[in-house]
Amino acid sequence: MLGFFLRVGVSGAAAGSGVNLFIHLLFWIPLAFWFAARMLQGGGVWRFTGFEFAAIAFAVVSLVSVLRAGYAFPALERAFASMSYLLLFMLGLQVLGRETLIAILLAAVAAEALTSLAQYFVLMPQLKALAEASGSEELLWRVQSREVFGTFRGPNQLAGFLALVLPLVAGSMIDAREFRLRGLLLALGAATLALTGSTGGFVALGCGSAAFVVLTLTRARGRSVAVWAGGIAAAAVVALALGGPLLPWVASRNHSMHVREVYWKATGKIVAEAPLLGVGLDNWPEHYFQWKGDAQQESRTAHNDYLQILSETGVGGLLAFLALLGFGLRWGLARQAIPSPEPHPPALWPIAILDGAVAGAGCILAFDWKESLLILLSAGAWTAVFILLRRRPAGSEGPFTRIGAAAGFCALLVHMMVDFQFYEWGVAAALFALLA
Repeated sequence: MLGFFLRVGVSGAAAGSGVNLFIHLLFWIPLAFWFAARMLQGGGVWRFTGFEFAAIAFAVVSLVSVLRAGYAFPALERAFASMSYLLLFMLGLQVLGRETLIAILLAAVAAEALTSLAQYFVLMPQLKALAEASGSEELLWRVQSREVFGTFRGPNQLAGFLALVLPLVAGSMIDAREFRLRGLLLALGAATLALTGSTGGFVALGCGSAAFVVLTLTRARGRSVAVWAGGIAAAAVVALALGGPLLPWVASRNHSMHVREVYWKATGKIVAEAPLLGVGLDNWPEHYFQWKGDAQQESRTAHNDYLQILSETGVGGLLAFLALLGFGLRWGLARQAIPSPEPHPPALWPIAILDGAVAGAGCILAFDWKESLLILLSAGAWTAVFILLRRRPAGSEGPFTRIGAAAGFCALLVHMMVDFQFYEWGVAAALFALLA
């Protein structure tokens, strides 16, 4: 709550960036309270996973990249975000536990779906006249396309979030044998993904669905063979895209991929500038304009998280990032989970009251009563679904919940090849919650 009010109460770009740095530090506060409570109670169980080493390595590389950045302040903010993701993982693992994290992620599907449906049927038709009056062809095109984005930066980022979470919804539905609420969430999420119009999202979810089927068929045996075969196939596709005719062929037939080809070729030249240490986090756009060529495509991201991290943090940063992802793949694709105690779940009503308080603050800041109504409806949907799911837990130790989480993780890894997902705060937070 403190971070929310601080961010919306301070205006100006420079002040906003400074407030964002402080908001990332706020992640320390609940974890510190948790440690203090365990100390006063005479100790507690710390669930060590090994993921912490990879996350700390990436945080250190992120901080080092600040020294290389021409614009240090945005680089520092992004480095703080790397540390806050680690703390979010720890909070989820040590304090919230599996059932609460699953309820949070699934409830977010309901809130995003409701927001997106309102955008599609109510807001975008109303914005058409405004877009026509503005004279902006891009704005008019986006409004006429009616591609929803929920609360994310764009349709592709909403699609990435849905590709990550929808397989988890399906897996928890099978384990819980509760097909009404979770089935409704699955249908709403799929409909919302369709409304984004994101080809990358469709492909990513298709890959995640294929992973779900393969992992289900190899529950008893054959998992290692399937994992190796999938890894070799993925490596072959990446090799064809980077050094073969696949990317030029696709780019010649698809405008979005043509634009991305421009981004990626320029990124290769940025990497060549500083291959070991990179040019500094969030400093890719400051170098891109020098190498973008004749195709005047403006962008602040490379639309490929792997390439952007390589260009901004160097080889060491990419290796640390791949270690993060490798941790998720290692435990997600394992045939059996390691038994571990579930922490005592937090009470439901304080979380619901907190959500209501944030929604109320949003209504105060809203432009009109329609925007306030949408905020209340979305917050109400999140709270109602969260409470219902926590009262009827899925049995997160079940095999299909783990398979769904792994399949969603694989889907996001695919989507990160063609868009910026890790650089979108909401998607990255959902990723670390899923890892926890």
